[in-house]
Amino acid sequence: MTQAKLKIPTLILIMLFIFCGCSKKDKQEITVSEEDVDIAKIVNVNVPGWKAGIERVINYEQGLRLYAGRLADLYLAYGFKKFATKEYKNPNSLSIMVEVYDFGNSKSAYGIYSFDTAGKKMDIGNDASYSYGILRFWKGRLFVRIVAQEEYRQLEKSVIQFARAVDQKITNTGERPYLLTKIPQEKMVPDTLHFFHENACLNNIYYIPESYTLGLSNQTDVVTAQYSFGANSCPRLFVIEYPDELSAQNAYNAFTVRYYDNQMPVYKSDDINIVRTEEDDYNSISIKKNFVILVFEAHSADINKRLTKEVTKRID
Repeated sequence: MTQAKLKIPTLILIMLFIFCGCSKKDKQEITVSEEDVDIAKIVNVNVPGWKAGIERVINYEQGLRLYAGRLADLYLAYGFKKFATKEYKNPNSLSIMVEVYDFGNSKSAYGIYSFDTAGKKMDIGNDASYSYGILRFWKGRLFVRIVAQEEYRQLEKSVIQFARAVDQKITNTGERPYLLTKIPQEKMVPDTLHFFHENACLNNIYYIPESYTLGLSNQTDVVTAQYSFGANSCPRLFVIEYPDELSAQNAYNAFTVRYYDNQMPVYKSDDINIVRTEEDDYNSISIKKNFVILVFEAHSADINKRLTKEVTKRID
């Protein structure tokens, strides 16, 4: 009897421990997964002097293509889920369009924003920029565009008002991609930092005919930026993170055979392979763990070595 009495409380304690552990894990998973958001509510804002008009929510590819045109392929490459739009008009019949795009996670939302950051920087969302009547920002898993349909100089203040109103409705802030910590900030050219996953995005930033051999997909993360090393010297750095070291090695081997073996060799070691092109540019490739590092259009081999070393230090 005494032993039985001892076992029952012990069993209860074990069950409570398991239950509490599961509850904690569930809460962590909900936080990481970036819960679904009602974008129809987010585009519905109240700005004095503006009347709400037509609202649409689209969650299929053809609808995106009809609305976004040539930008649709880019949005799809970042994992587009759905978007909502709503038009607002003032007493002078001038209109502003509010667009909210859901990309499912903050990495992709940041990525689509990073594709074009030119313009005046604004303290809205996580990052924001304004130019020629269009204010763009990202926050959490969402990417937002506020667009003045006409007379953008006259509507700039109203565009900013709408952006702040939408910003207040987005509660999840998200985080910038971790891969951004692997590249140097010193000498980076403004508005050249881009984050993406797939080859379709790469081709819109910097065209490399042999890039298909890199095996880019939604399983890869890529960050790129240009750096200033004097007049007319702005080499471009790419850092590609693969899901494992084998994938990185396969991509390194395939791209080396297809591209670097056809160029004039300049320097080769276990750390870096540098070639010289017909245009007198120095291009390089390197591999470190599950990362492949590329540098294009450097004006000297020393620049390739310097940028690559800065990245490998951060990976280590």
